[in-house]
Amino acid sequence: MMNALSLSSIRAHQFDLWPARLGLILVGLLVWVQWAAPGLVGNDGYYHLKMAALLRESLLRGDPSPDFVWLPLTILNATEYVDHHWLFHVLLTPFTTGDLITGGKIAAVVYAASALFAAGGLLRSHNVPFAAGWAVLIFAGSSAFIYRLSMLRAQSLSLLWLLFAIYLMLQRRERWLAPLGLTYVWLYNAFPLMLVVAAVYFVAARLTERRWAWGALIYSALGIALGLIINPYFPHNLTFLFHHLVAKLDIASVPVGNEWYPYTTAQLLTNAGPALLAFVAGAFALGWNRERPTLPAVFTFGLSIVFGIMLMQSRRFVEYFPLFAILFCAFACQPLLSSQKLRYGAATALAGAVLLAAAFTARDVRATLASETRPDQFAGASQWLEAPPPLLLQLPQRIHRRPRSHVPPTRRSGPLLPMGRSNEGARPRSLGRHPPALRRAICRLRFEAHCISGPRRVRPAVEGGLSRQQQRCI
Repeated sequence: MMNALSLSSIRAHQFDLWPARLGLILVGLLVWVQWAAPGLVGNDGYYHLKMAALLRESLLRGDPSPDFVWLPLTILNATEYVDHHWLFHVLLTPFTTGDLITGGKIAAVVYAASALFAAGGLLRSHNVPFAAGWAVLIFAGSSAFIYRLSMLRAQSLSLLWLLFAIYLMLQRRERWLAPLGLTYVWLYNAFPLMLVVAAVYFVAARLTERRWAWGALIYSALGIALGLIINPYFPHNLTFLFHHLVAKLDIASVPVGNEWYPYTTAQLLTNAGPALLAFVAGAFALGWNRERPTLPAVFTFGLSIVFGIMLMQSRRFVEYFPLFAILFCAFACQPLLSSQKLRYGAATALAGAVLLAAAFTARDVRATLASETRPDQFAGASQWLEAPPPLLLQLPQRIHRRPRSHVPPTRRSGPLLPMGRSNEGARPRSLGRHPPALRRAICRLRFEAHCISGPRRVRPAVEGGLSRQQQRCI
C-alpha cells in the first residue's frame, strides 16, 4: 500500500503542469510587450548590456573587474570605479554571446518572468487558491510596473531576491538569509530593502505568533555586512555607497533622475490603480474574516504599507508596490476562497477575466514602448565622435553633453563629462544656467572639455561636419 501511494505521488509530481502553464503565460505576455520596443526598453539597459559584454571578456582573462575609463571626473573614475551591479552583469553574460539587442531582450523577459513566477510559487507553497491566477493578476495590476520590469535593469532580480527572502522567513529558514544577503549586495545597491523586509517580518511575527524573530534580522544583517566586505571592489564600494545614498536622500539640491520624484495623484491612480484596489480589497477581506489573521497576511500587509509609502515619495517604487499589494490581497482572501468551491464555469470565466485584464495592461505598455528611442538613433553622432573633423583633433578629447535624458545608447570614443557631482566639487548640470560664452570657458578651463552637446547639436553631427552651434561650443 505504501509503495502504491509513493508511486502515485511521484507520478503526480512528475506530471504537474502548473509550472509550465504559468511560465508559458508569463513569458508569452512579456515577449509580446518586450518586442513592441524597437530596441531595449529605456536607456540604462544599453549600459548594463555593454558592461556585461566587457565583463564576459574580462572574466575569460581571469579578471573579475574590467577597466572603466569613461567617467574620469566623478567618483566612478578608473581608480575608484565600483560596479554596484556586478552580479547582475555576471548573470547577463550568457546573453552577450550573440546579437546584444536580442540577447538583452531575452534576458529582460527571462528575469521578469522569474520574478512573477516566484510570486506565484510563494502563494502556491502556502496553498493559496488560484496561485497562478494571482501571479497573472500581478502582471495586470499596473502598467508602470510592467514597463519598469521590461527594462534590462536589476529590479526584476531585486524582486526575485526579496521573494526568496520572504519565503525563507515564512519557512523559518533564517540561516539561508546570510548567503542571500551577501549575493544581494553584489547584485544591486537596493540591498537595504532586505533589512526593511526583515524588520516588517519581525513585527508581523510578534503580532501574530507572539515570538521574537531575531534570526531574520541577524542573518540578513550578517549577509549584507559580509557582502560589503567580501567584495571585488572593497573598500571603494563603501565610499561609493555613501555618495550614492547621500545623492538620493538630498534630491532637493542634487539633481537626480526623474524616477526619484513622486507621482501626482492622477498619475498614481493611472499607473497603479488596480494594485491600489487590490490593497483595499485585501483590507476588507481581513476585516470580513472572523479568524485571526495569518502571519503571511500580516507580513504582506506591512510590506504593502511600507512600499506604498515609498511609492508616495518616489515613483521608482512602482516596481515593488503592486506585487506586494496583490500578494497581500491573495493571502487576505485565502480563508474566504478556501471555503468556497467555484464551479468549472465560474472558474473558467474568472481565469478568462484575469487574462483579459493582463492583455489590456500589455496593450497599454506596448503603446508606450512603440515610441522608445531606436538603438541606432545616435549611431551617426558616435561615428562623428570616433572620426571628428581635423579641427577637433587639436583640442582636448573630453566632451560635456546635456541634458541627462538624451544619453546616446551607443559606444563613444573618449571620456565624457557626466551629470551629477564631480571630484572637483562642481556640478556640471548647473552650467546650463550660465551664458554660452561662460559655459564654454568653464568647460575648457575647469574640465578640459571642448563641446557642450545637446540633442539639437548632436543631430547635425550625423552629417559628419560642424554646425554653427557646434562651432560656438569650441
